[in-house]
Amino acid sequence: MTQSNYFGGRYVGCDTATASAFLSGIICSLAYSIPVQRIGPGYHENPAFLAAFNAPGPAAFLVHIDPSRPTSQR
Repeated sequence: MTQSNYFGGRYVGCDTATASAFLSGIICSLAYSIPVQRIGPGYHENPAFLAAFNAPGPAAFLVHIDPSRPTSQR
């Protein structure tokens, strides 16, 4: 929202078109044997999510956020 409002929509480092941080995070997680899981609606009742969330040690969760939706509405 800040980049949209104050910088005329010139996006840097916030989506797949302007940064590779997303992919780098997945690769780093896998390199260190950190489990990675995509979550969506109803995740809080998903047995696989609950197991990973409650397990000792780190875990990574991928959450889809619509990039066109303002931050205040996420």
